[in-house]
Amino acid sequence: MKNEINIEFFKNNIYSGMNFKKIRGVSSIISVTDDGFTYRIGKKGNYKKVLYTEVEYAIRECELNGSINRSWYNKKFSKRAASNPCNFTSIGGVLQELGYVLYNKNKYIKL
Repeated sequence: MKNEINIEFFKNNIYSGMNFKKIRGVSSIISVTDDGFTYRIGKKGNYKKVLYTEVEYAIRECELNGSINRSWYNKKFSKRAASNPCNFTSIGGVLQELGYVLYNKNKYIKL
């Protein structure tokens, strides 16, 4: 069976308190809103927000090219990447938690 996901599935399957793996540890979703989700970085409580637009493009890139990497994210979302560099690994981590991708050698590969 082909592994498929869309933004509606994503929105319907994330929740406040959801933990997800990142390259260096685990993060948690703090809140889910109409336009994205907020996550905690580290134990000290630094917070960042991922917009659903970012997730939607990540899913599309995985469908078209089989993976996403930081270079793709930095190019596609240069302004967001400059102020929220952890968003890339948060998007990948949540997609991995949902069983859509697997992290390997600096990229998230579609399963």
